[in-house]
Amino acid sequence: MSKSIWVAFRNGGMIPAAVTGGKEKKVGPHEPVEVPESYGQHLIDDRFAYKAEKPAAPKPAKDQGGKGARQDAAKAARAGELVATINELKKAVEAASDLEAKTKLAADLATAEDELKTLEAA
Repeated sequence: MSKSIWVAFRNGGMIPAAVTGGKEKKVGPHEPVEVPESYGQHLIDDRFAYKAEKPAAPKPAKDQGGKGARQDAAKAARAGELVATINELKKAVEAASDLEAKTKLAADLATAEDELKTLEAA
């Protein structure tokens, strides 16, 4: 294209094959598209479209081995530890004969279960 501008259709639209130099191109509402200046100005004048900014370059994908992956791995490891602790505490509560010890173990179990729920919700 010699001179071009960026426009966006108010309600979506179709760029004809003669303009695209190939096939017709369907454009969604408010989706910026580059067109020849004369065609774009025609769309703007007839209020089918408005002048739009050139879209920003897409951001690079996150590094899979970055901070987020380490946090997820740490979170999964902590969840595994909590599940093991919960299972041990359940057995200890059942095996405890002393009411005071049983109450303490039950409180520890509730705390571990709450921490696991919080971890899974995050």
